[in-house]
Amino acid sequence: MRLSATDVLYVNAGVTRLEDTWLDALSDGGRMIVPLTTDGNFPSSSSGAYFLIRRRGSEFEARGVLATAIIPAEGVRDKVSEAALAAAFVNKDWRSVTRLVRGGAEPDERCWLRGDGWSLVSD
Repeated sequence: MRLSATDVLYVNAGVTRLEDTWLDALSDGGRMIVPLTTDGNFPSSSSGAYFLIRRRGSEFEARGVLATAIIPAEGVRDKVSEAALAAAFVNKDWRSVTRLVRGGAEPDERCWLRGDGWSLVSD
């Protein structure tokens, strides 16, 4: 599925991973707000957070905005992503995230979360 270029994209159910179609749809300067959540996030907020992603050309700024407890999304969750996300929430501070990097292999010490083809990193 291909989305039209957009300035704002809001995901309103908890996901364990980001979709390439969402990132591809952001126009330069476009913003996405997305709740990354584990299976244990609802009804407590101990393992879920909203992230703000902003496209800057071919790069993406990212930052943790707010802890959340939100209904899980269907179709954008999987066990491998769930396990990686749960470990990130337990072992690292989600508020330290500064960028989303697509492709490439960011060093583990800078990654808050590594997804399939993307990473949330701290500088």
